[in-house]
Amino acid sequence: MLIENQVIEYVVQYLQEGGFEIETVSRTSERGYDIKAKKGNKFLYVEAKGQTSSKGYNRYGKEFTKNQKKDHVVKQYMKL
Repeated sequence: MLIENQVIEYVVQYLQEGGFEIETVSRTSERGYDIKAKKGNKFLYVEAKGQTSSKGYNRYGKEFTKNQKKDHVVKQYMKL
Protein backbone atom coordinates (compact mmCIF):
# COMPACT_ATOMS: atom_id res chain seq x y z
CA MET A 1 0.00 0.00 0.00
CA LEU A 2 1.44 3.37 -1.00
CA ILE A 3 1.27 6.45 1.19
CA GLU A 4 0.96 9.86 -0.48
CA ASN A 5 4.63 10.82 -0.09
CA GLN A 6 5.66 7.61 -1.87
CA VAL A 7 3.29 8.41 -4.74
CA ILE A 8 4.83 11.89 -4.96
CA GLU A 9 8.35 10.42 -5.14
CA TYR A 10 7.39 8.02 -7.95
CA VAL A 11 5.63 10.75 -9.94
CA VAL A 12 8.61 13.12 -9.56
CA GLN A 13 10.94 10.39 -10.83
CA TYR A 14 8.61 9.62 -13.76
CA LEU A 15 8.37 13.29 -14.74
CA GLN A 16 12.13 13.81 -14.52
CA GLU A 17 12.70 10.78 -16.74
CA GLY A 18 10.25 12.36 -19.20
CA GLY A 19 12.26 15.57 -19.36
CA PHE A 20 10.24 17.68 -16.93
CA GLU A 21 11.99 20.12 -14.60
CA ILE A 22 10.54 19.89 -11.09
CA GLU A 23 9.89 23.37 -9.71
CA THR A 24 8.39 22.50 -6.32
CA VAL A 25 7.43 19.43 -4.31
CA SER A 26 5.08 19.65 -1.31
CA ARG A 27 4.83 16.86 1.21
CA THR A 28 1.68 15.72 3.00
CA SER A 29 1.85 18.37 5.73
CA GLU A 30 2.28 21.28 3.28
CA ARG A 31 -0.37 23.21 1.36
CA GLY A 32 -0.52 23.71 -2.38
CA TYR A 33 -0.05 21.39 -5.31
CA ASP A 34 2.04 18.36 -4.52
CA ILE A 35 4.21 18.80 -7.62
CA LYS A 36 4.78 21.73 -9.97
CA ALA A 37 6.79 20.84 -13.05
CA LYS A 38 7.56 22.33 -16.45
CA LYS A 39 8.88 21.18 -19.78
CA GLY A 40 9.52 23.92 -22.28
CA ASN A 41 6.40 26.09 -22.24
CA LYS A 42 4.23 23.35 -20.68
CA PHE A 43 3.37 23.52 -16.99
CA LEU A 44 2.06 20.62 -14.96
CA TYR A 45 0.41 20.81 -11.54
CA VAL A 46 -0.04 17.47 -9.79
CA GLU A 47 -2.15 16.56 -6.77
CA ALA A 48 -1.15 13.08 -5.59
CA LYS A 49 -3.15 10.71 -3.42
CA GLY A 50 -2.01 7.63 -1.58
CA GLN A 51 -4.05 4.61 -0.53
CA THR A 52 -4.26 5.43 3.18
CA SER A 53 -4.72 8.36 5.53
CA SER A 54 -1.75 10.38 6.73
CA LYS A 55 0.04 9.61 9.98
CA GLY A 56 -1.83 10.93 12.98
CA TYR A 57 -5.25 9.86 11.72
CA ASN A 58 -7.04 6.84 13.17
CA ARG A 59 -7.26 5.16 9.74
CA TYR A 60 -3.51 5.40 9.03
CA GLY A 61 -2.29 2.14 7.50
CA LYS A 62 -5.79 1.09 6.42
CA GLU A 63 -6.81 1.41 2.79
CA PHE A 64 -9.32 4.14 2.00
CA THR A 65 -12.94 3.02 1.89
CA LYS A 66 -14.93 3.26 -1.34
CA ASN A 67 -16.57 6.47 -0.08
CA GLN A 68 -13.23 8.03 0.87
CA LYS A 69 -11.85 7.28 -2.61
CA LYS A 70 -14.92 8.80 -4.22
CA ASP A 71 -14.62 11.89 -2.01
CA HIS A 72 -10.94 12.41 -2.95
CA VAL A 73 -11.66 12.07 -6.67
CA VAL A 74 -14.61 14.48 -6.55
CA LYS A 75 -12.64 17.10 -4.61
CA GLN A 76 -9.74 16.96 -7.08
CA TYR A 77 -12.11 17.13 -10.03
CA MET A 78 -13.71 20.24 -8.56
CA LYS A 79 -10.26 21.85 -8.18
CA LEU A 80 -9.80 21.52 -11.92
